[in-house]
Amino acid sequence: MKPSGREIVEQYMQAIPRDWDTVRVLQHPDFVGEYPQSGEVIRGRDNFRAANERYSQVQTETRRVTGPEDRWILSPGLWSLTPTRIVGAGDTFTVEALATYPGGVSYHVVAILELRDGKVVRGRTYFAAPFEAPAWRAPYAEPMARPDDGQAEEHGRSEVDDFLDTTIPRQVEAEEALHRGDAMPRMAMWSHEDPVTLFGALGPSKSGWSELSRLFRWVASLFSGVTEYRLELIAAGASEDLAYTVGYEHSTASVNGGPAEPKTLRVTHVYRRENGEWKIVHRHGDFPPVDQSPPAEASTEVSSHVTGR
Repeated sequence: MKPSGREIVEQYMQAIPRDWDTVRVLQHPDFVGEYPQSGEVIRGRDNFRAANERYSQVQTETRRVTGPEDRWILSPGLWSLTPTRIVGAGDTFTVEALATYPGGVSYHVVAILELRDGKVVRGRTYFAAPFEAPAWRAPYAEPMARPDDGQAEEHGRSEVDDFLDTTIPRQVEAEEALHRGDAMPRMAMWSHEDPVTLFGALGPSKSGWSELSRLFRWVASLFSGVTEYRLELIAAGASEDLAYTVGYEHSTASVNGGPAEPKTLRVTHVYRRENGEWKIVHRHGDFPPVDQSPPAEASTEVSSHVTGR
């Protein structure tokens, strides 16, 4: 199973600045590191590693800090990086972090990471020193939870984190029940308010809750002998009262009395928040076609003798 973009970014941030071998594996051969504030561009994995290892050689003091999660504590002998928020989808992610340097100086860090072919191909990083809030702004503002005050984990959660934590476990349970012949948990996951739509992998494309509720019962009646159901998320997003997920459903079950066979579906779901609870309003499922995309290094140019022009 290929890691998601978010998992790649998490592994990458965990490796800096402790494990440069892992950093190299996760970086694209065409990696470019950018520091807009200093006007520097570091091209290539070797230069990026050499620059960071040279940085460690010029440090004379060490300090360990403890962040919200031990897994984020990196290289106490150099500097520590404590990511407090990761947001994004597809191939672009933004990481907010707290960097603590030898001697105890802390900076807020924002890194914009771009992926290509499952590797980090570009990293643009900004460093900002904290400053005291001016007294004149006090009547209009309130204190913000800081990464170093023990509230970072709560403050650093994004909308998509909350959406995934509260919704996906229920959805997986509902789909497992459907594969056992019980449609009721799936029906409870869905909005009963139109518009709701379904582009089904078994053929039907329907809209309206009356049609979908009948169809869900029919689909559940086809399944038996399930031995596996797994949802592999590829991308997700949430903003205010709308959200989406994209991924694969892997299952092994008998369909309509046939032999139990493994199958994989590509699935896209759209969600709407109703009375504080996320409800599914659209599902599109289909069987993945054979991948006929060109190799990564293939040219996109089309020869004139092929086109006849």
